[in-house]
Amino acid sequence: HGNPKLRNWLASREAHNGPCPDGVSLARREGPFLWTAAHTKPLQSLDGEVLETEIRLKGGGLLSRTVKPLSNEPNGWLVTDSFEPRLGQAGEFTVRWQFAPGCEAERIDERVFRVTSGTSAIRVDIGAGWVLAELWGPSGDETAGQLDGIVSPRFMKTEHAPHLKLTAKPGGNTEFTTRFTVA
Repeated sequence: HGNPKLRNWLASREAHNGPCPDGVSLARREGPFLWTAAHTKPLQSLDGEVLETEIRLKGGGLLSRTVKPLSNEPNGWLVTDSFEPRLGQAGEFTVRWQFAPGCEAERIDERVFRVTSGTSAIRVDIGAGWVLAELWGPSGDETAGQLDGIVSPRFMKTEHAPHLKLTAKPGGNTEFTTRFTVA
């Protein structure tokens, strides 16, 4: 992409699925395909169908994600995210679930969402720890410079697409889970 702001947004941590703490950089971008100051190699564990990933941050912090199949649903997954700026101390972070262009996303209850594409649908249930759930979908009136919600489904092509942004804050419930099931 010739637009540096767009290129930087598409490469940013904020534009991708996964835990994203404020003020924590996992790498620094030095050019279109050049990164420096990358985080340490993630620690990954695959135990049967359960995947656990941890990234130890400079300064002693920890980002982690666990993905496991739901035991009572044949087509479902539970994703658990966390961020500790210092080991043992919960920190504020966001998770963006970016959906594909052309999907329709809707809130069907306080902590329940449905995402449909054609004849397929998934149900998204969020855990009690999330203090804010912001669902955004394109209206068709987006301005040319609006980067939030923009994706690149293929080389040199961009579109706006729905996303669900979840916010976790320290204190209280720490059930930062997202449950995906085929609806």
